Amino acid sequence: MEQHRRTCRSWLANALGVGAAIWLTATAGLAATLSDVTSAVRSGDFALAAKLLENRAQGGDAEAQYQLASLFRTGRGVAQDDARAFRWMSAAAKLGHVKAQFILAKMYLSGRGNAVDRTAALSWLEKAAAQKHGDAIKLLAEMRTAAGPTGEGPPETPAIRKAEPPQPVASPGKSLPIDLKTSTQGRPVLVEAAWRGQDKIVQSQLAKGVAIDAPDEQGNTALMLASAAGHVDVVATLLKAGAAINLVNSSGDTALMLAVVKLKAGAADQLLARKPELTATNQSGQTALDIAIKACRADLAGKLAAAGAKLSAVNKDGETLLMRAADRCGGDVVKVFAVGHSDIGVKDKSGRTALWRAADRGNIPALQALFAMGAKADTADAAGETALMRAAARGASEAIGLLLPPGSGVDVQSAAGNTALILAARTGSVPSVVALIAAHASLDVRNGQGFTALMMATREGHAEAAKALIAAGANRSLRNKNRETAYDIAVETGRDDLGLFLK
Repeated sequence: MEQHRRTCRSWLANALGVGAAIWLTATAGLAATLSDVTSAVRSGDFALAAKLLENRAQGGDAEAQYQLASLFRTGRGVAQDDARAFRWMSAAAKLGHVKAQFILAKMYLSGRGNAVDRTAALSWLEKAAAQKHGDAIKLLAEMRTAAGPTGEGPPETPAIRKAEPPQPVASPGKSLPIDLKTSTQGRPVLVEAAWRGQDKIVQSQLAKGVAIDAPDEQGNTALMLASAAGHVDVVATLLKAGAAINLVNSSGDTALMLAVVKLKAGAADQLLARKPELTATNQSGQTALDIAIKACRADLAGKLAAAGAKLSAVNKDGETLLMRAADRCGGDVVKVFAVGHSDIGVKDKSGRTALWRAADRGNIPALQALFAMGAKADTADAAGETALMRAAARGASEAIGLLLPPGSGVDVQSAAGNTALILAARTGSVPSVVALIAAHASLDVRNGQGFTALMMATREGHAEAAKALIAAGANRSLRNKNRETAYDIAVETGRDDLGLFLK
């Protein structure tokens, strides 16, 4: 029988090409190799490549994690997702994958998938450089040349500069004098000293009467750079001397935003004590609270909320800050929204609540926090999919355990007719399938195409999930809209091993 299957696969591979051969390998339950992935990429089937990579990545394969992260970064074969790209790139980097370490450093520098963190970027560059990665060695040298004593360079310079350097925004009717005395870095001496944390030089400059709010070419004032570097003594000196707190640089960032971007809680505390403007947005449309949520920093988000930052802000897509926290952050960040939590049931433009999104991510800590806040699990999105269905579609069995509703709610169908069990069968997650069966999910519900959970597991080549359904009593004689039984599907897809169980 095994020889027969190999002969069939060989014949189909010759007839249909490399993509079919790889697909047969994957659906036959055999372990896909990285060469299979390479073949899928060369044939242009990035969706298949992503599917093959995810199985290996989940098993701790660093190269697969790196390649999967790259697909999420570019949106090839999967929806572009910086957060997932960052997570898989981090996993590969921690396993010592040198290319992942270099790319992770660049992601930290650009703020893709995580808040900008120059210190973390330097750390990963050092690790990659230690493994003789040429680009990492070069970038590390460049950063160290431009860095102050803290090892960090100044906030990222905008990619495109106008002919005339943008100036900070002053209060109406108030002009900003420019200090023409510059350091070797081209900044006013006061600004350079503030960035380097040289408090005595800052005090000396102020005693000479230099303009306290004079900016550098990127519009950064001394207060902004001291805040970004986390020099609390310099921040205190500048605030006491009357530094303007709400000025913005050429990227629209205030001193508070820069402190939050760089995760400098001490500097943020001092700035918040002066009651800065909390609704200001930078050129990316982000407030300081948006930045804290993006970085999943519960401490900074909590301080901003306590200072009066608006928790109920909604963007153009109908997303609330709570939704974004539920997407990527732990329960501690979600709990920042516990006071009042009026946004708990708000839907975005796709009809998705914060709980729905946490389920889609399999984010257990966020789900637990949301349930404690009174979130309801039975709300469906515009496609009729509930949070339970999303957890099932992702194969997130632990989340399914939290989301299982009482009574018959487990058999709710989406607009496409899918139940949670059908979606779990499609992923092949046996723990998810078993959990839903234990919750008395109906085994033989059919979706809009007439597929039952058993047919779906068979079509996707998930033998163990199909066996679990058969053992639970799934009806093997039902037919879909193409008049196919599960056995017919097994034969059509070359799954002789499944066919033995489905006769």
